[in-house]
Amino acid sequence: RKKGQLIMNYIKPVIDALEVSIFSPLKDLILEYAQLEIDKIFENTVLRKIPIINTLAAFYEVGANIRERNFAKQTVAFLQGFNDKSISQEFLEKHRKELDSDPGKLDQELSRVIILLDDHIEDVQSEILGAFYRSYIQGAISWDKFCELSVANRKMFFCDYTILCEAARNDGLQTNACKLYQVDRLISLG
Repeated sequence: RKKGQLIMNYIKPVIDALEVSIFSPLKDLILEYAQLEIDKIFENTVLRKIPIINTLAAFYEVGANIRERNFAKQTVAFLQGFNDKSISQEFLEKHRKELDSDPGKLDQELSRVIILLDDHIEDVQSEILGAFYRSYIQGAISWDKFCELSVANRKMFFCDYTILCEAARNDGLQTNACKLYQVDRLISLG
């Protein structure tokens, strides 16, 4: 229980920031993204004199910087997918009120989005996750369906999206045009 509370204390500011970002204009978000500064870790000069600590700190800073930048990039892609201008202000306000009145729901929804974004490598995964979340807010899909689709999306490869687009355009797939293992992978994802 204590570990879960510590995690929530750490992730709560991120959840709050994501909530604000979802309901704010995209241009403001992109400006914020362009001005991000990554905080330095291991600033203690005494510890930095120990060679292994200095080396580990350097590796950690590079790794954390890469991960933080990727998370920021994926968050922007999510918001671009979410904010395609098709969702009405009415749906946004209704959902915002639901989240404001139920902190548990807010944590459940946005924690899931944050964890998924942190796991994504391809921008397209995050854009599609944003579109799924938009569909959920609009009532086109249930929360359970959103969760199911988000897991399938997380397991997709970049080339899978091309195959799916081709299948949609051609009313099916020409299996000789792609490798069967790719089709099998897509079938296994549902």
